[in-house]
Amino acid sequence: MKEIRKLYNRGLWVLVVAVIAFSIPSAHATLIGPGGSTATAGTDWTTDIGAQYAPDVLYTAANGNPIVVKDAGGVTTGTGDLVVGVYRSIAGGLDFVYQYKVTDGPSSDLATLAVSNFASWTTDVGFSTGAPSANYAALAGTKAHDVNRSGSGVTVNFNFVPNIMSGGETVVLVVRVAEAVTAGLVGSAGVIDNISAPPVRAYAPTPEPAAVGLLLGSLFGMGLFVARRFRIVQN
Repeated sequence: MKEIRKLYNRGLWVLVVAVIAFSIPSAHATLIGPGGSTATAGTDWTTDIGAQYAPDVLYTAANGNPIVVKDAGGVTTGTGDLVVGVYRSIAGGLDFVYQYKVTDGPSSDLATLAVSNFASWTTDVGFSTGAPSANYAALAGTKAHDVNRSGSGVTVNFNFVPNIMSGGETVVLVVRVAEAVTAGLVGSAGVIDNISAPPVRAYAPTPEPAAVGLLLGSLFGMGLFVARRFRIVQN
């Protein structure tokens, strides 16, 4: 029985190590973890992002994500347009990029651009003052005053002080996920001024099918190994 218990415990430890190995994110120069924040706009990636390195993986064209902000009475207070996209980073992983323009409205302004879903992913944040493709506007945009992440890690918030008013736009805002290799239209992006507008769909990182299959295959194989050793010792 002692030998069986040793094999059982050894198998559990191997499983734990395998899960941890697949869960540890790669190292980053700067990052924001769940509940974290930065007092700056993040890293300037102007020379690091754009069509000069790789074409868009996914994107929505300009005017493709109109946003309407309404007050509690249903009256429109502002409108805007959000361009979202995904690039392959030359540093590895994926760059999720956003640019919002406040287009109209009697009290239209932008205090925060909230983007998701980044739960369980390690995120770097930054910006680009260059237009990575024709889908993004010219360079007269406003950088975030600061950036924070929700306690759950789901949402990254780009905050603007003072608010961006009608006619203004952001620079290209970036969330870099170094360990991501695939993305899908499974996230959202929304604007907040005095009230929140309904979010629009946006891209978010998704687990790589091969990585998930490899992890499951490894765990299954280890289970067979432990079971086989258990039978041998039992016999």
